[in-house]
Parts: sequence; structure tokens; C-alpha cells
Amino acid sequence: MRDTGETVEMKVEVIVATVFILCHSSLQDDEIRTEPRFDVNQEILKLHERIAKLTEDLTVMGEKNGALQERLAAVNLELKNLQDPPAIAFSAALTHPVGVYNVDITLVYSKVISNVGRAYNPITGIFTAPRNGTYYIRFTSCDNTQSHGMALDLYKNTEKINGLAKYSNGYMTYFSGGLVLQLEAGDVVYTKLPANSKLYDDGNNRTTFSGFLIFLT
Repeated sequence: MRDTGETVEMKVEVIVATVFILCHSSLQDDEIRTEPRFDVNQEILKLHERIAKLTEDLTVMGEKNGALQERLAAVNLELKNLQDPPAIAFSAALTHPVGVYNVDITLVYSKVISNVGRAYNPITGIFTAPRNGTYYIRFTSCDNTQSHGMALDLYKNTEKINGLAKYSNGYMTYFSGGLVLQLEAGDVVYTKLPANSKLYDDGNNRTTFSGFLIFLT
């Protein structure tokens, strides 16, 4: 009878184990069936959309980077110009006597001695500032007559900023003047011979008009 009891107990244990396994397997099947199904095509479409968005972002970043590179190049050029200003300098002479006139006239220094940067116009006698900056402008005048005085006026745009006059008393006589001027690009500087006055020049460059850039501002 004891052996029979042990056999029954073993059978019960086997039955219990079998039921447990079947129940566990059923639960796993239910979990698998309740999980959402993986759609490969849908995932590929999402990846394409993400790639397109990344490409668009990279394009925008590239455009911004290009603009920054252009701005950086402009800043570097401006810095270079401040450290090493462009060469602007001129000197010119009359080469012949002028005057006497009954009105003021703009003096034209037709003999160009130097014109670095080509900011001086030997046809009009006018220097035009090509850049904002501080410039030094100078003139030297000569005369040798007793009948009329020698004189010269310096102008910035339409404003007279300097004027000198002197009598030569028949001897070769000179005077010179110079100013440091703050000019903006496009400002003009020139000299005028006042009415009833006279200046002398010959091949020795006795009456001259000069200027050069000191530094940019």
C-alpha cells in the first residue's frame, strides 16, 4: 500500500507540473499575440523622413556657415586695412605762372610728381578722399612780382579752411601751409587762387600741392 501511495503522489506532482507548464506557455502566447506587429516599411519611411530633415538642417547650417565665413573675411580685411592702411599719397606742381584774375579760380596742378592710389585729379586739381581717414594736406606757393600780391586758399568741400597771402616785392618769395584733416570717403580738397593775386611756377616745381593718408578711421 505504501508503494501505491508514493506512486499516486508522484502522479499528482507530474499532473501539477504539466498544468503549470501549459499555463505558462499559454500566457507567453497571449503576450506575443498582444505585442504590436513590427512594420518594416513604416520604419524605413520614418528613417527616410529623418534623413531628409537632417539633410535640410545641414543645408541651413552650411548657408549660415558660408555667411559667417564671408563676414569673417570682411572683418579680417578691415582689420588688415587698419593695421596696414592702403597707400594714398600725391604731389603735383603748377609748372607755369597763374593770375591775375578778377574772380577766385581753382588751381590745377597739372604736373603730377606722384599719385599713389590715383586720388588726385590733374585735370581738375582736386583730391578726393577714397577712404574715411586722417590726411595731411600741404601746399607751397611762390611769386616774384611787385604788382600783385601772392595768395592761396585751401578748401575742404565748399568750406575755406586755410588762407595765406604775402607780397614778394619783386623777389622770389615763398610761403607754405599744411593741415591735418579728418576726411570721409568722397570729401574733396583743393586750392584756390583769390581774385587779384598771382602765383609763379616753372620747371623747378615752386608751387605745389601735396597730401597723404596718415591712418584710417
